[in-house]
Amino acid sequence: MSNQVSKLNGKVFGGIRMTWPKVIIFAVIAGAFTALMMIIPGLIKTSFQDIGISFECWILFAVIIMLGCKSPLDSAVKTFAFFLISQPLVYLIQVPFYYDGFGIFMYYGYWFHWTLLTFPMAFFGWFLGKKKWYSLLILSPALCFLAMIGVSYAISAIHSFPNHLLSAIFCFASALWMLFGIFGKAVFRLIGLGVIIVTAAVCALMSTVFLTVDIQTNLSDTPAISENAYVEVEDESIAKVTLEDTENKRVRLSFLRHGSTTMTLTDGDMQYKYQLVMESTQTSRTDCKVWRLTDEPVVKTATLPQAATGDIRLTDERICDAELNGDTITFTFHAYSYTHVIVEDENGETEYSAGLYYDEDKNEVKFDFYKYEDD
Repeated sequence: MSNQVSKLNGKVFGGIRMTWPKVIIFAVIAGAFTALMMIIPGLIKTSFQDIGISFECWILFAVIIMLGCKSPLDSAVKTFAFFLISQPLVYLIQVPFYYDGFGIFMYYGYWFHWTLLTFPMAFFGWFLGKKKWYSLLILSPALCFLAMIGVSYAISAIHSFPNHLLSAIFCFASALWMLFGIFGKAVFRLIGLGVIIVTAAVCALMSTVFLTVDIQTNLSDTPAISENAYVEVEDESIAKVTLEDTENKRVRLSFLRHGSTTMTLTDGDMQYKYQLVMESTQTSRTDCKVWRLTDEPVVKTATLPQAATGDIRLTDERICDAELNGDTITFTFHAYSYTHVIVEDENGETEYSAGLYYDEDKNEVKFDFYKYEDD
């Protein structure tokens, strides 16, 4: 078993001669697979789409290419070419499935900057194959990054299980695989393992210490309240709330952990309920949301410019439900807030914004629906 593992490591990390046909085929497969993961609707906010958002998989790909090249310059040129082919392909394949068509390439700029940096990084990365002390020094930033992003994914999985669990496992597994697959000396393995453990521990500690998120917000979808108003939170282990200014309906929220709870604002005989949410976004960032809940479901209808030919999707089904019938959409709102509505029609996909809000000046509830334009 040990010999088989050693043979596999030797094959992956330096045993594959990276000729130009292999690099091009590798780039096309990687780009096409990534695009496929981003297209499938059921994979949204899962580990399978992280390959199109973050670097962990691409670091492993780059190391495999670098160690299969003949020289530092060969490594730099072929790694650069790999990213120059694979990354645009990720977005090109998604064009027919994206509501704004070629507009999806606005996200490519970020990856293009990193593509340019792959040339110098791969030049020095080739020296990983020397398996010297400076090789470990070169690999250390990658080990630190994988440990850091791995902790971020792990925290996301803990608070929203199993969100990004596979990505967390992959980050630590790939870091260990590269470390033990490239280096045979015990001292290098121990030092590299120490780098991973220390980085992960520091990131975990910082995430614990700085997890509390304080925000101020005005409860705009609420009628005027008196100075006697007060707030109560159902689960104070998730968030604590202070009503700071009754005239402007301003509250301070301290989110203590990921989760969802309700807040009740009481003013005499009137009560208003709100949903408080702290969650991880698709890119593992923390997002805090507050919206007022309706006393009972509110039904509104909207007419499309043309009849839809396919399905309808909402970016946040907690705000409302929607039913499509020809050119008419019937919304059932559970909260005062907005959500994006994606409709399949003869032009592909068209995105709209639908929302329910309270007009304080007119003291009435209003419905808003319009075509969404991404500036």
